[in-house]
Amino acid sequence: MLLGLMHILGYLLTLIGGITLSVSIISYVFMGELTQWIPFFISAMTSIFIGGGLILGFQSAPLENLQTREIFLLTFLAWILTSIFASLPIALSTLDISLTDTLFETVSAITTTGATVLTNIESYPKTILLWRALLQWFGGVGIVIMAMTILPKLKVGGMQLFQSEFSDKSDKVLPQVTQIARSIFKAYIFLTALCILLLYIFGLTPFDAICHGFTTVATGGIANYDESIGHFKSPNVEWVIIVFMLISSLPLISLVKLAHHRYASIFNSQVNTYLLTLFISICALWLWVSLSQGSTPDNFRHSVFTAVSIITTAGFSTNDYNAWGGFAIHLLLVLSMVGACTGSTSGGIKIFRLEVLSRITSSQIKTLRIPHGIFRPTYQGKVIDDKVTASVITFFMMWALTLVIMMLVGSAANLDPLTAISGAVAITSNVGPGMGDVIGPAGSYAHLPDAVKWTYIVGMLLGRLEFVTILALASKSFWKH
Repeated sequence: MLLGLMHILGYLLTLIGGITLSVSIISYVFMGELTQWIPFFISAMTSIFIGGGLILGFQSAPLENLQTREIFLLTFLAWILTSIFASLPIALSTLDISLTDTLFETVSAITTTGATVLTNIESYPKTILLWRALLQWFGGVGIVIMAMTILPKLKVGGMQLFQSEFSDKSDKVLPQVTQIARSIFKAYIFLTALCILLLYIFGLTPFDAICHGFTTVATGGIANYDESIGHFKSPNVEWVIIVFMLISSLPLISLVKLAHHRYASIFNSQVNTYLLTLFISICALWLWVSLSQGSTPDNFRHSVFTAVSIITTAGFSTNDYNAWGGFAIHLLLVLSMVGACTGSTSGGIKIFRLEVLSRITSSQIKTLRIPHGIFRPTYQGKVIDDKVTASVITFFMMWALTLVIMMLVGSAANLDPLTAISGAVAITSNVGPGMGDVIGPAGSYAHLPDAVKWTYIVGMLLGRLEFVTILALASKSFWKH
């Protein structure tokens, strides 16, 4: 069965090679960056050659009925290999970027984290900027497909609750992945095209519209300028991005349901709780900013933009929210941990897990008050079984442990407390910018020690793969039959 995984990974590497080759052609033909297309071409040929070799070499390997262990391993290897091979064009370029920074930037893009080690971003070749945006876009749809197809099968973090979203109830993963992925990908492409079109209509150049359309729908937050979206100084552009960040933070399967006229099923418990949380957060942030800096249309828009950007884990910015004071910083820090909806491109804990945990807690409190009573927590009208409870609690334990370790590593590297704490949160939640002057919206991760950057690379992958997926591979019992 492990040989079958190599065959699947061969197709993945070939796909990466094809995308890299496309960027090489675009760089040469449309951008005229004659020094940039060569590294992309070499990287493309490398990926295609190795991928083709894996396809041909393991074409007779069985692919049916993948077991949990194989799916864990496939998911892990897919993200690792994608990060490595996607970093080749930058590593082979003439840019003065270290290996650590190259891998950091690539993993940040592919996991839609949006943390960057680049400064004076607008001075970089357009080919590199397009590559970062394209990686985020593909990473975004990969995250959604993984969250809605793979993780439910692995029973990671209570994700098995979402198996009821699909019509295919069989135990076979691949047919189900194909069916769901096709529908999600179509919705994703439609959303991206519409976002790009509106950004272009409201004044962005075709190149900026494409790049920021990619990273908005992916809720990744990578921008072509150090000032992020604030560079454009356009309220219309900001409102377009607000709308599409919000749509992309909802389960993309909702767009599929909308296309099939299943309107009632769109607003489920998770979505309703998420929208209510966002509304209250916007009101609180706007009130605080109004009291401290005055009630103006610009401040209202900045408040809405920032709250949506942080809770969706996009990480775009229109101004330096560090100047808003302690309450705003702490509120945004909490929102970055909460995250948006499962089945979206967003990161964070996810609203549904907080819902499940709150209902488990409520049930436990009732049991303590009435010892002889039987209280079973429910979610969307279904009883939450013990396996889901254990899965959600395990996720929270792994998330908290990872967060503490990353904070301690940052502290050991002499980062100030705000940078160490917010950096750990921003990385594990895949938000991107943290708080403070160093890694806040006006800063970057460029000046952090390499040891911290490598820790953050692992943290980004852990956060994107829902922690348990990777950590399970380190368990001896995982490899026993």
